[in-house]
Amino acid sequence: MKLDKCTATIVSWMKKCGYINLDDLVCERLINDFSDNKVIRSLDWLAKNQLIQERHERPDCEPYILVPGGVEYSSDEWCLSELGKMLR
Repeated sequence: MKLDKCTATIVSWMKKCGYINLDDLVCERLINDFSDNKVIRSLDWLAKNQLIQERHERPDCEPYILVPGGVEYSSDEWCLSELGKMLR
């Protein structure tokens, strides 16, 4: 499976760090290289395909939410699922 650069970067950081706070990841690493739209698309794709999961696996937890004037990224800890760990 071929990942776009943004998605591959997210996967790489999750592999390196294990559990990661998405808000910190976006603010510290991704925001300079990728637009919010690219980050949202990547997180959306990873979540819909069950390739990432929230640490406590709460079913109602989302990696981001759209708010007036922008987006808020999850401050919960996320990691790759077992399926996600197979991504290269």
